[in-house]
Amino acid sequence: MALSVRTGSVAYDRLRPVDTYSLWYVRGAAWMASRALPRAALMLLGAGLILPLIGLSDWAWKPPPTLAAAAAFAVSLPLALALSSAFLMIVNIIVAATLTDRGVNVLFNSLIIVFSGNLLPLALYPDWAQTALLVQPFAGMMDIPLRLYVGQLSGSGALAGLGLQAFWTVALVLLGRFAMARVMRRLEVQGG
Repeated sequence: MALSVRTGSVAYDRLRPVDTYSLWYVRGAAWMASRALPRAALMLLGAGLILPLIGLSDWAWKPPPTLAAAAAFAVSLPLALALSSAFLMIVNIIVAATLTDRGVNVLFNSLIIVFSGNLLPLALYPDWAQTALLVQPFAGMMDIPLRLYVGQLSGSGALAGLGLQAFWTVALVLLGRFAMARVMRRLEVQGG
């Protein structure tokens, strides 16, 4: 989306007979899924199939401990993609407003890496910070799905985790739609 803002092709997106927010949202979700699925397939191949075959079963990718954990993870994964796409839309809207993607990408990539549990699982942070870390939106991108996968969140905790993912997705989509309406009213197309 940043490239389309810089080159001016955002004007074409605005002229399409579809909602621009929905178009960008779906593009963002497809972009993220197309990057994550091949990586997941390679990890499953390597850690799920090859490691047990060569005698390294202790290092192998293990399935969820229970059927309930697997079901919660299966629900959580699309919610994580939806939440990530909603957040990507916020970033895209900021890029459209500022006409540059440099600062916003550096800032938000750092926040996502630290607060999603990508750098360090959120469960390893101090106990006094656990509640705040779990209810913030970045946890729904990685930490909550992984906690569901390993069975750390189960029962009402699993429902609360899924609810947090859904809540943040809806909240960010509503915020994004509001912000995009404001930005697109003032957008001046440059480039060409």
